[in-house]
Amino acid sequence: MKRNIRILVLALSLIPAFLGICASTVSAGTSEVQQEIPIYPTWQLMNDEAKRQFTAGYIFGHREAVALGEVVVDYLKQNPNPSAEDVAKILSHYRLTLMTANQLVPLIDKYLEESENRQQSMRVIINNLNRR
Repeated sequence: MKRNIRILVLALSLIPAFLGICASTVSAGTSEVQQEIPIYPTWQLMNDEAKRQFTAGYIFGHREAVALGEVVVDYLKQNPNPSAEDVAKILSHYRLTLMTANQLVPLIDKYLEESENRQQSMRVIINNLNRR
């Protein structure tokens, strides 16, 4: 069980790479080039259970990306002519995704010590940790 949790944490820690947050980015004016991180080196090291856990984390990342997209759409509906800086402020909610799993897990553990926090989704937990 502990191994599965470690694998899930690994998978969740790779979500920022999927979202392009950790991808190498070079900006020149309005053009942007991103380098994709190949999955094969990690995939070949995983057994079937680890692959299922990783894929579950990947799907979770897609759901989180949809949630972020919905936040942006709602913001744009309320602010039809935002500046790029205004829209970029939304990304400040995701600064914890730049942390490693080794850094983030103890923060989540401490947060979940309080019983009233135990029914929250990972997205809500991360959002609340960002506010601290």
